[in-house]
Amino acid sequence: MTQEMPDFQALVGRLEKVEKQNQGLRRAVAAMAVLAVAAMAIGAAQPKNRTVEAEAFILRDAEGQERAKLVAPSGYPGFILNDENGTPRMRLSVVEGPSLSLYDRNGNLRSKLWLQDDDPVLFFYNSDEKNQLGIGAIKDEPSLFLFDKNGKPRIGLAMAEEAGLAFFKDDGKTISYSIP
Repeated sequence: MTQEMPDFQALVGRLEKVEKQNQGLRRAVAAMAVLAVAAMAIGAAQPKNRTVEAEAFILRDAEGQERAKLVAPSGYPGFILNDENGTPRMRLSVVEGPSLSLYDRNGNLRSKLWLQDDDPVLFFYNSDEKNQLGIGAIKDEPSLFLFDKNGKPRIGLAMAEEAGLAFFKDDGKTISYSIP
């Protein structure tokens, strides 16, 4: 039995040593648990919807070429899409009303759709950005205008209570017809 006692006392001593080591490990685990709970609480406190504010947003492709831009110069918002060469090809904006403008590969305005006093208007332009064709529904009355290559109006057709046809001469005079 005396031989068993030293072995038992050695075992008790070793057990006390392991318990002291585990006590440090328990403190470390408890500290990590507190940190994990704190991190989750901070993460949960973050707002789900964030607002980003800037004067302009520029989207670039993988080569660094500007492909889109969202801007508000002079307080008028606009969204511009560029082609692969950086040439503006489409603009969506609001200046006294919404508008959509389309540009050719040289950056010339070729078509524009907008609301003028809440009435829809669509214009087509030549490569010199001169009016060629105008279509509208002004005051809920349809109209059509044809222009010469210099952008001067030449023929107008309007539907009101009566249909009307107008020819515009070089001297500024108008020849009008009403169709009852």
